[in-house]
Amino acid sequence: MNIEHRTSNAEHRRIRIPLGVALSLGCVAALGLAGCATPPKVAKPIDPDIGVISVAANKAFARGQVEAASRQFARALDHARAADAAADISDQAYNLAACFLLQDQPALARRLLAEARTEAVRSNRDATDVLLLDAKAARRLGQPAEAAALADQVAASSAKPGSKLQALIIKAHVQNDAGHLQPADLGAIRLLARDVNEAALNAEVENLGGSAAQRERSFGDAAAAFDREAASWQRAGHFREMALALARAGAAWQADGRSLEAADRLYRAARSLFAQGDAVGALQRIEPALTAAKAAQQDELATRIVALFEEIKQSVAHGAGSAQ
Repeated sequence: MNIEHRTSNAEHRRIRIPLGVALSLGCVAALGLAGCATPPKVAKPIDPDIGVISVAANKAFARGQVEAASRQFARALDHARAADAAADISDQAYNLAACFLLQDQPALARRLLAEARTEAVRSNRDATDVLLLDAKAARRLGQPAEAAALADQVAASSAKPGSKLQALIIKAHVQNDAGHLQPADLGAIRLLARDVNEAALNAEVENLGGSAAQRERSFGDAAAAFDREAASWQRAGHFREMALALARAGAAWQADGRSLEAADRLYRAARSLFAQGDAVGALQRIEPALTAAKAAQQDELATRIVALFEEIKQSVAHGAGSAQ
């Protein structure tokens, strides 16, 4: 999701979450798209505090700390609105929308994206990334026609192969949701992805392929695709997306009757999410991981899963105690 990564060496430069990360909401709902292009040179924000806050927010987002990033991006957006700075409002509304979408709040995300688009137009900036994320949010809200229309708008107007590919992936997900995705369409997307050759986009293509196979109840094929998706997210350095792809692979392996592979992927997903500070997400994978390990008669793996559960439980208890 080239949530354009508008960073530079200067702390006060304007920042946007990389679109490949923002769109990669896709883990639960197959959202997520592209990788990061070379950061363009942009002007400093009108209020220097916006740049300072955005740097901290972007670091939190990169660590998978979405709630913390949300709070920081909301602060940056308040500063931008106070200054009536169109470009900064667009960036920060977009960033906060990406966080809301990752937190499964697509309605809130769409309201912010409407503001981001308006301010992008007011500041004569390209709104392609806003349209792509809005298409994702529309799909999450159960608005497939609107999602497809937004994707078509990008595909028809953008000269960038990466943006066009992202739009085609969104449109293909909409078609797959309705059971209308054709193998030829998936093949064409794979060919374009080879030309673009970005790790995060490759991950999104594998996610699409896995989702299509899963719909056809070809769970082994789906699991293998989700494994490849996880590896691509890892190469791209998007570790939350990697962990969620591992969890999808684990569920698909379990549906295919491969309990050992299921336990392995679910355990690794839980371990990664916990290390990123997402105890809740980790705990959601513990029970199915343990069930799969026991089904596969993998006592050593089951012991490691239980040990991870105890570590998470102690961490949560310590956190609750510290908050009192």
